[in-house]
Amino acid sequence: MRPANLLGARKEFADGTIDADALREVEDAAIRDAVALQEDLGFQSATDGEFRRTSWHMDFIYQLGGISKTDELLQVAFKNAEGSTSFTSAALKVGGPVRLDHTIFADAFEFLKSLTTTAVPKLTIPSPSMVHYRGGAAAIDPAVYDERRRILDRPQRGLRRRESVVSASLAARTFNSTTPHSPISTTPPNAK
Repeated sequence: MRPANLLGARKEFADGTIDADALREVEDAAIRDAVALQEDLGFQSATDGEFRRTSWHMDFIYQLGGISKTDELLQVAFKNAEGSTSFTSAALKVGGPVRLDHTIFADAFEFLKSLTTTAVPKLTIPSPSMVHYRGGAAAIDPAVYDERRRILDRPQRGLRRRESVVSASLAARTFNSTTPHSPISTTPPNAK
């Protein structure tokens, strides 16, 4: 859970009453406290609590090349034993080939790594396939991924397997590419 002062600072930043540097100071302090707690408890790994993120996955996804925010807002709701909460999040559009233009969260990882003394630093990185869950086919410019349309227009038999191969292929190429600036094809292996 994010500390109350961090939640307050995020709201102040969104309202324009504090700047990015002031928010970062609050994030830094919260991350220091989280790492110290994890190491004091003897954890073998430590995270930054995702305290630099407004959303655990969208802050990552919006940094992928070819993906941009739109003016459309999505309503997201959560419910647990304490009750319900909701928030709005910007929708997304895939307007170009999905690619990795730079190392995402590298600075967050370096800061986390600088704080750990006994634990292994770890960051959560969502799969690029999360794009599907936040926008679906309607968010993808059909001119960008023509081969995707050809795959989906095939008879339904075996479609789920092909979709899984496409998602796995996209994720693997995004993170294992030796040429991070090259577009990623979603054509599954052996597709005709």
